[in-house]
Amino acid sequence: MEETLAVIAKDKVMVLNAPALISLELTYREDHAFLDSLSDKRLVAALVAHLVRPVEDHDSWVTAVVATRPQCLADALTAYLTAAMQWNTRSPNFTHLFRDPAYAEVTRRCLLPLLAKFPLRARPNLRSALTDMLHTALTLPVRDELLPLIQVRLDAPKVDGPQRACWLAAGLLLDPDHYQPLASCYLQSRPPAVKHLADFLHYRREGGGDGIPQPSNVLGFLIEQFAVGCSPAHSTASGWVSPAMNRADLVKQFLNDLASRPNVESAEQLKRIESLPALAEWATKLREARAAQRVVRRDATYERPTWQQVCAALQQGAPSARPRSPPSWTTR
Repeated sequence: MEETLAVIAKDKVMVLNAPALISLELTYREDHAFLDSLSDKRLVAALVAHLVRPVEDHDSWVTAVVATRPQCLADALTAYLTAAMQWNTRSPNFTHLFRDPAYAEVTRRCLLPLLAKFPLRARPNLRSALTDMLHTALTLPVRDELLPLIQVRLDAPKVDGPQRACWLAAGLLLDPDHYQPLASCYLQSRPPAVKHLADFLHYRREGGGDGIPQPSNVLGFLIEQFAVGCSPAHSTASGWVSPAMNRADLVKQFLNDLASRPNVESAEQLKRIESLPALAEWATKLREARAAQRVVRRDATYERPTWQQVCAALQQGAPSARPRSPPSWTTR
């Protein structure tokens, strides 16, 4: 296992791993009980070889390991990703497995320890792995374990800027009352961090991770931060999607969220951000959101009268109204 990880760190390949993995797959197809005869150490080594360079259509044995021996796969993922955190250029694979429901037990056993091991100064090739793991952690019932880890990372002075923005965004999602003031101060002192914060939240949106509702004041804060420098106009040009376009999508989503809420705080946030001169380009969208929110609030606060109230009102007689004066005609 150590040799496999050492070789891949040099961008090389253990050529003997592929035939070994093929042999393992063919043996498993003939006798499923074969896996039970492998020691944990040998099985973890085989799993590490699979993670480093899988053989296509020869991994049914891995599925069996996930179901019957999750600790072995957790150990293999830990060894693989711990080694990958030292890579200079290659990006680690398989962090997407943490989102797979079939790997839930594996994720429970190793995800938070791996996040705790993540280097304070991460190279660009590792940022997607951190984003993937942190987003998965936000979907798990580990709030009490994750918040102290977030605080430790934010307290560490050596944490690089893009990574700090990711941890700060995670804290903002889990404990907005505590982390919004911190985020406001940080973004004012580090304007480039706005992009990294938006990238993290947009990645979460694209991955279907909008399950944590945010208070209206947090949405207003994010709109204020993200709307500057991006346009609400929909681009019709073909080509790549820029970070500014992604931020604009987030702003529109947050505006729709505020507009759908009937509470007073949402109305106050929309009124506040509409008055900001820096968001003049978004004036039309903000007016539309305020108008939509007023309709939602009116509908939510309207109390339909009961039949008793209707009868009581009718018993008081017809509504009084001043008779209209007939028109006066002048004849000559």
